[in-house]
Amino acid sequence: MMDRRTIFLDIAVLVFYRITLQIYILDVGNKKTK
Repeated sequence: MMDRRTIFLDIAVLVFYRITLQIYILDVGNKKTK
């Protein structure tokens, strides 16, 4: 049995992780080009 809160937390963590990863990749890319 899965609780709705658990599913919501899993999605929120995944979205937060992906956004952080994208910002990190963009930051590294900007440092390499400059």
